[in-house]
Parts: sequence; structure tokens; C-alpha cells
Amino acid sequence: MANHFADRLSEAVKTKSTPLVVGLDPVYGRLPEQIRTDPRMNDETDIGASVDAVFDFCTRTLKVVAPLVPAVKINIAYFERYLWEGLEIYYALVSEAEALGLEVIGDVKRGDIGHTATAYAEAHLQNPEFVDMEGTIVPDAITVNGFAGADGILTYFALQAAAWIRGEDGTVKTLDQVADDLSRYDVVFFGEFHGHSGIHLAQMQMFRALQQRYADMTLSLEQFERDTQP
Repeated sequence: MANHFADRLSEAVKTKSTPLVVGLDPVYGRLPEQIRTDPRMNDETDIGASVDAVFDFCTRTLKVVAPLVPAVKINIAYFERYLWEGLEIYYALVSEAEALGLEVIGDVKRGDIGHTATAYAEAHLQNPEFVDMEGTIVPDAITVNGFAGADGILTYFALQAAAWIRGEDGTVKTLDQVADDLSRYDVVFFGEFHGHSGIHLAQMQMFRALQQRYADMTLSLEQFERDTQP
């Protein structure tokens, strides 16, 4: 099974013959009448009843769509409005969707720079390491807000540096470890799929890492003649 989210999503799209992603944006007043009239969940002003109703609807939906679509996108805003109880069921739904074999996109739309962006990235892309939270998992991917510019986006990529390369056996090497290995060679070839933005990003990251180790390195591009190389 593929380890990278994009690869898993691509495989799931092919397996289920659809690129459709189901979004979960639950609003109590729009839930099915069967749920809203249930004696345990029929009071919208009671946070416990509202949360139970939303959770019931979402879990039912996940079970229906799991055999049909490759992924779900869970909008955290519709759970944050219920404060800590809403966040608890948000993460419960992430786990439920994962258990059903769905790829999970956290629709969190975070966007900031510096330490704040790092904190957002760690909160939404890194499984918690706190005691008694071993069973809590984060989404496979998230949405980000690009209004803060590149610094508000690249931070999320930086967090993934700990798994820059993952072998078939599950072993992981960081960007720095790979750069240290490659810096011992006189020539390094970096292949690519043309037009693949993820590979272009990886090339840029590796070039920067190697340049930090050897400032006089030369970059050559295959599509240019010798006299026009950069």
C-alpha cells in the first residue's frame, strides 16, 4: 500500500472509479427529521443533544459513502462551534473515516506565518504524543489559507521533512539525512515527472540542502545546451 497521501488518494480514485469527495458540513437544522425528533437529540439549545445529533448523522453518512468514494472532507468549523465537545467528535470522525478505509481531508483553512503556522501544522498534521491520547489521529491532509503568502504555506511542507523519503520497508530518512548521503558524491541526478509540482518542490528542497553543504555546487538542467546552462 502507498505511504504518501497523494498516492493513496490516486489509488482510491482508480479503485472506486470516481474522484468525488464527500464533504461533512453538518448544520443541526438541516439534519434528517428522524434524527432531530429523536428524544435524545431533539433540543438544539442543549449542546449535548446537538453534538450527539451531528455525530449520529456524520457516522451514518460515513458508513454509506465509504464503499463509494475515495475520501471525505470534514469541515472543522461546524464542530468548533460546539467548543471542546465539538472538537472531540471531529477527531472521533477522523478515526471513524480512517477505520472505514477513507482518505481524510481536514478542512481547517489555517493560514499564518512563523511560529503560529508551525503550531497550526503540528496541531493538524502531527498525531499527538501526549499521554493517554495514543488513539487520537489527525487527518491525512488539510486545507490551508494562502492569503499570508508562501510563508503561510511552506511551513506545512516543512513539518513533513521528517518523512522526506520513506522506503518500501517503512524506514524513513529526513531531508537532511538524504542531503548528507548525497553530498559525498561529485554528481547527483534528480529525475522528475514534468509538470508534477510536488516533485518540483522536492527538487527545490534538495537543492537548498545541498547548497548549504557545498556552496560552490553547479546546477545543470537537461533541457539546455552547455552554453546556456544556468
